[in-house]
Amino acid sequence: GVTAAPPSPASRPPQPGGGFELRYWSPINSPVLDRDGRLMYIIHRVEDVTDYVLAHTPSDTDASQRKTTRLEAEIVLRSYELKRMADSLALSEQRLRYVTRATNDVVWDWNMADDALWCSRSALEPLGSALARSTRLADWEDCIHPEDRERVGGSLRSSVAAGRENWAAEYRLRLPGDVERHVLQRCFMVIDERGKPQRMVGSIADLTEQKRQEARLRMQAEMLDYATHAILVRDPVNRVL
Repeated sequence: GVTAAPPSPASRPPQPGGGFELRYWSPINSPVLDRDGRLMYIIHRVEDVTDYVLAHTPSDTDASQRKTTRLEAEIVLRSYELKRMADSLALSEQRLRYVTRATNDVVWDWNMADDALWCSRSALEPLGSALARSTRLADWEDCIHPEDRERVGGSLRSSVAAGRENWAAEYRLRLPGDVERHVLQRCFMVIDERGKPQRMVGSIADLTEQKRQEARLRMQAEMLDYATHAILVRDPVNRVL
């Protein structure tokens, strides 16, 4: 878990003119996990609280003890508040990992400010691998079937320009190996307090098998329309259905 500690003194290299400068640090450690929950590395973040400590340094001995105790308590409380925030963030990230592993849909998050695109790795291949490599909106557009690309990209940008909160489109993706997938993408737009769009978040569902079944049903319906004979349907035990 995330750990926090009260401030501790640490010295910096010699300053101009000789001598060392005493600084007070309040550290917090945050673990970073991979998709399977295994520890990859630990981020050690240190907050310099020297100015705060020195500003509250008392002048007399009796007051010094009281103020020092109060100061340490305040900094420890601040450290634990940072720990609670880091724990909450870690829990949110863990929930997102579980959700993306429990569904075949791709989670899609586009930050408009810097055109940063993140796509989760879906369980379906090659859909998951191809979209997971997308880091910009143009990468995602490159995966769209050429016949659908202008329609879908134009629809998305029109929705953003109009400030619409919800956007959806059904289209085809062309993936490596000349694999074609029919997908349905649904997104909602995050708008700030000034009404300016910030990001779009949503999902991409694979409709390929559903489209195939619909095509088979349409073909069967067309064959029945042209049939001139009676048609009987029986189950495995010869009952007429």
